[in-house]
Amino acid sequence: MIWILGLLITLFVALRGHAFGTRSLKHVAMRLGGMLTSTFVLVLAAVVTLNSKYGWYSSWQDVQAAVTGTPPTIEQHTHGKARTQEQKNEALQQARQTDAAADAKYAAQRARYEAGLHLKPSSTGQWIKINIPGIRMQGKDIGRVMVWLPPSYTSDTKRTYPVIEAFHGMPGGTLDYQRVFHLDASLRDAVSRGAMRDAIIIVPQEMPAGIDTECVDGGGLNMETWLTSMVPDYITQNFRAQASREAWTTIGVSAGGWCSSMATILHPDRYAGGASLGGYYSPQFDTWNPFNGKVPERYNLIEQVKKNPHPQSLWVLVSGADKLSGASSEAFIKAATAYDVTQVDLPHAGHRVGVWETTFPDVFTWMGKTFPMFAASAGSTSQQATSPSSAAAGTSQVQPSASSLTRRHRALTHHVTGSTNGLVGLTPRTRG
Repeated sequence: MIWILGLLITLFVALRGHAFGTRSLKHVAMRLGGMLTSTFVLVLAAVVTLNSKYGWYSSWQDVQAAVTGTPPTIEQHTHGKARTQEQKNEALQQARQTDAAADAKYAAQRARYEAGLHLKPSSTGQWIKINIPGIRMQGKDIGRVMVWLPPSYTSDTKRTYPVIEAFHGMPGGTLDYQRVFHLDASLRDAVSRGAMRDAIIIVPQEMPAGIDTECVDGGGLNMETWLTSMVPDYITQNFRAQASREAWTTIGVSAGGWCSSMATILHPDRYAGGASLGGYYSPQFDTWNPFNGKVPERYNLIEQVKKNPHPQSLWVLVSGADKLSGASSEAFIKAATAYDVTQVDLPHAGHRVGVWETTFPDVFTWMGKTFPMFAASAGSTSQQATSPSSAAAGTSQVQPSASSLTRRHRALTHHVTGSTNGLVGLTPRTRG
């Protein structure tokens, strides 16, 4: 209807615009107004068409809520089988042994690597760009990863950290969580309010050269292997990162939500759990399909959680109005009865950055409550939280605060410090 209206206005201005005349400012203004109206309606038609395809906004009410900053209506439910406190304690004991062994094994290597980074103290932490070998294209290593180190990383050099592996959408890149989502600012806020302890964030480039790999192994790019094995191993060996599965979680938005869920569910020995925001549960290839149309059964996560369940915790954002992820997220939750699932409903939200960003504080609160290694009271395997620097970094005996689902989220602003090595801005988004 908007396209028809725009075309009719354009035809009227083109065919009858001369009737307005040019003898006075009034007539000129009328002709100019007609052209501007035509342009506005045609641009609006294009935007609405793109929105219909990608589902950024679910309705005009959703648009209004986004413009006015009205917080979304949120409901939270828990499903499946949560671990008992005894199981958590046992896992925590095993994790500490694993992490202590890694600390002893890689101490010298980590010290050399850190010296080469030339890190500087920063009250907001710092992003650095590194290249991790293992994924190649046209004979070149293309494994770019952005790493965020919390403020305490430079002030408490004996401390080790849990890790959040974050997956970006398609199209997108490793700068998304730094410049668009400000994930580091949200994490710092969670630490300051006692919801969790400091953690390292890593953001690998899973869509190199704009190729929609969907994070899978295939077509000559073993992206899944690189993301879930080579990247974690490299981070563990060269940074003061804890090695146990209990200290590793994932998060992802849109196509990155799929990657997050896939990595978590297919690699339970690496990840204790993960969060999916606007994600789906089987690969949705766009411009490239390495399997000639027949996707391996292992990448059907709804069937995987039925047949091969593992003791993991999952956080799933569900919006019934989200055409890309809504239905598949609901089907996934129904299938994942053997998992500890936290379902967060935004019934009328679309598929866009603004929706996902408002839920990051709740994801971090969930991590702190669910995973002992991410809890605010958890200490480093190298040094328990007794020093002033550790206490300031969020390792004091503070109980996590109540989830911010019941209150309006605070706006988070920050100034990023540290090296970005001259990286350029982001590409436009479609599926996340």
